[in-house]
Amino acid sequence: MIETNIREGRAGKKAQPRRAAQEQQQIDDTYEEEHKHGGGVEEPKWQCNFCLRVDPSFNEESLDIHYWKECPMLTTCWECDQVIEIAQIEDHLLEECPQMGKYKFCQKCKSVLLKEEFNGHDCIAPNPVGAARCPLCTENIFPADKDGWYKHVMEHKCPGNPRLPR
Repeated sequence: MIETNIREGRAGKKAQPRRAAQEQQQIDDTYEEEHKHGGGVEEPKWQCNFCLRVDPSFNEESLDIHYWKECPMLTTCWECDQVIEIAQIEDHLLEECPQMGKYKFCQKCKSVLLKEEFNGHDCIAPNPVGAARCPLCTENIFPADKDGWYKHVMEHKCPGNPRLPR
């Protein structure tokens, strides 16, 4: 981790003593040599970054098609047709979508709703505290992080997800 931070320039900018600089150069040389010759941990070349599907038939084009039409962790915005992560669709509707003016966020239930449906909606906060609510099926997601969303969509098979087989 530290080696990665240093290599990528994220470490502090304090001046290194000569010995530390030499040691770091050795670490960098070893890292480059390992990766040049296939050493170290090798990640699958054609893996979906969202659903983690590994498919040897994936290439750049077929992976793009998978994202566009098939990946169950992604959805199409029903307003603008942009492909978005399910976990991010509500942020998209509020901040990026050309139709964002039609939506409003409810602080209590943590849902994004059409402004015309906002007053009088069933306002029930996600449970437990810190959970998120799936915009496709309204089930609670906990933890509300990448792992929680993956579990909801891929393991529990989100019932509102049109990209999952029925």
